[in-house]
Amino acid sequence: MALLKTIYAPDNTGCAAAYWKICDITVDPLAKHGDIELMGYVSSQAFSDGKNPLMIKTYEIRDDVFDSYFSETAMNVEGVNIYSQGYSYIIAYSGDFSDATEVA
Repeated sequence: MALLKTIYAPDNTGCAAAYWKICDITVDPLAKHGDIELMGYVSSQAFSDGKNPLMIKTYEIRDDVFDSYFSETAMNVEGVNIYSQGYSYIIAYSGDFSDATEVA
């Protein structure tokens, strides 16, 4: 699973990442806190070829919606895993990826 969304690098080079993969998710259910880290690649081919990401973005999981995505109840559904929940959260709450396309 990944997200497709073109985001230009902040260094004004004109380079853009279009293929985004979650590389790290940390969750603390007791504190209702966590972070999701995405790596942005020029393309899915660049990712497949083992190229380095162009950008890395980190998003803090909001405590007011933590349970909706990462509680035991939310995670104990057939076909749901921490990555599918992470991508759903990013689309809903990051702002940057609200219009991203999910790909397998």
